[in-house]
This record gives sequence, C-alpha cells and structure tokens, in this order.
Amino acid sequence: MREWIKNFLDKYGCKKGHPKRVEKYSLKFFELTKGILHDFSEKEIEYLETGACLHDVGYSVSSKEHHKHSYDVIMGENLEGMNSEQKKIVANIARYHRGSMPKENHKNFILLEERQKELVKKLGGIVKLADGFDGCPFAPECEMDIAFDDRNRVVCFRIFTSEDYSYEALKPVLRKKDLFEEGFDVQVLFVFSSGC
Repeated sequence: MREWIKNFLDKYGCKKGHPKRVEKYSLKFFELTKGILHDFSEKEIEYLETGACLHDVGYSVSSKEHHKHSYDVIMGENLEGMNSEQKKIVANIARYHRGSMPKENHKNFILLEERQKELVKKLGGIVKLADGFDGCPFAPECEMDIAFDDRNRVVCFRIFTSEDYSYEALKPVLRKKDLFEEGFDVQVLFVFSSGC
C-alpha cells in the first residue's frame, strides 16, 4: 500500500487491514488471469490497487450505501499521479465493489467512455471478487491456481488449503462474482481440489 493511500485512509478514519487484504487478493486474481483473460499494463495495475485500497472509504460517510459514498469521496479528492479521467475510473471501481451492476442510467457510469466502462467492469470485477474472497475463512492461508476452458468461457479457480472446508465457506466470494463474470464474459467456478 502506497504512502499517500495510507494517508488518504487515515484522513477518513479508515482501518487498513481489510483494504490491504483486498489489494493483495486483487493482485492475486489479476496475476492468475493475466495472459488468459487480459493483458493489462502497469497503469491498469495502478487503477486496480488504488480502487482496491479505497473501496470502503465511503464508510466514513455512512455504512448505508457506502459504495456510492466511496465514489463521491474519491471524486472529491486529488489522487496522486492521476488526472480527472483516471480518477473517474478508480472511483467507479470502488463504486461497484458491491451492490448493483454498472448500468447506463447510473450518472457516474454514463460519464465514462466505452473503453473506460469496459475497464471499470473488468477491474471492478476483480476488486469485487477480492472483497468477497476476503470474507472466506480459508483466504489467508490458501494457494490458488486457475484453469480456463476457452470454448465454454469457464474460469475455474482451484483452491488448495491445509484444512477441509465445506462449500459453505465459498459463499462470500460466490456472492460477488457477477461483475467479474460480466466484465470478462466468463462463468466463474471455485473448487477445493486439484481439478475442476
């Protein structure tokens, strides 16, 4: 987590543990899918990291609809090294980490160019997936790899843990896979095993 982001979170009284883990898991999903679902550059990684770290800053306003407040807080600040267009991308990534999917009638989403909308869906989908993953009991200690069925557009994240977990343990991440699926036009599966 970059120093200016820590200062940003301090300014709004935000804890850093969850955002730091969401950043870590976002980067893990990013790396697992690189060359398979995307070929993003360093700039996109910066958007991803910043959106992941700031996704819950809206709690400083209210827990109710905090994702929408995160958008507003981010839009009201300067983001180090980013112009206003780049800030809109980060703010929308944070906005869509929970709640409804991006829609053309959302005033924040309609302001984006088509290329930016696709980027928000993909990077926002990664952050949303990582946010859900942080709620899984196995997340801190598991290893993961990926299998991709291109013909059927199925992404299988295989989870390796030292303990046995039931399917129930996957519920937090399964509830948050929708934006990732839409953004990358895939079906997402998570399994505990060495194969899908």
